[in-house]
Amino acid sequence: MIDAHPTTYVVERELYTATPRSVAYTGKTQAFRCFLFLLWIFAVGLVAYCGWHEITELSALTKSGTPAMARVVNMYTTSGKGGMRYHLVYEFQAEGATVRGNDSIPETYYEATRIGDPQRVTYLPGNPQVERAGEVTPERVEAAKPPFELALAVVFLAFGVLVVSSEYTIRTHRRLLQCGIPTVGDIVDREIVRGKSTTYYVIYQIEVVPGDPITKRVMVPRGFYDECLTAAPPTILYDPDNPESSYPYRAITEVRLTAG
Repeated sequence: MIDAHPTTYVVERELYTATPRSVAYTGKTQAFRCFLFLLWIFAVGLVAYCGWHEITELSALTKSGTPAMARVVNMYTTSGKGGMRYHLVYEFQAEGATVRGNDSIPETYYEATRIGDPQRVTYLPGNPQVERAGEVTPERVEAAKPPFELALAVVFLAFGVLVVSSEYTIRTHRRLLQCGIPTVGDIVDREIVRGKSTTYYVIYQIEVVPGDPITKRVMVPRGFYDECLTAAPPTILYDPDNPESSYPYRAITEVRLTAG
């Protein structure tokens, strides 16, 4: 089915085919989907490993740790999404060698400490590079678990939302290319949103029901955005079961028509 339009502009010939049309994901899309999924797995795995490694070391220090006296040689702070963190750098003697350690501490303790002050530490016999400032107790081990559990949940959900959102867009465009009804749209406006990256939008109207235009604002590739300046009004594909779902045909880059 081809939706008529009152202008003389012609819908692309390749869309004059029975639906569902034969389509396929582009190689770039397949690679991107695979990369995004693997990135999700890697990020979750990395946070899980860091948490497991920290808890394992703290547990070992709780069971077998040996106390020692160190001397503070440096102090510094770091900031991030989790807020300010306070760090001590210290050195101590263990098993005939000088060990340099680094650990985060509470702000109050940081403010009361000066370079050169003595600092109690706990290290693991046989592997003194495994060490922490202060005494390592079972309570400290338990207190370390919630931050990693929260970080794991945040990373899982954040990347999960990214994967699901991306997959939803790709599948929506695939359905539109397969089953969408083409009609000529009218470009109402264009927008550029600049931030960490530049995003391009077009606002267009289509009339599925005469006299009842549907207006939509969508993000599009830069090439299509520029094309809207000089090219004829674009072909818009809309879902026959849900006309609110539509997208410019020439802006679909994730899926392509095939000859099959």
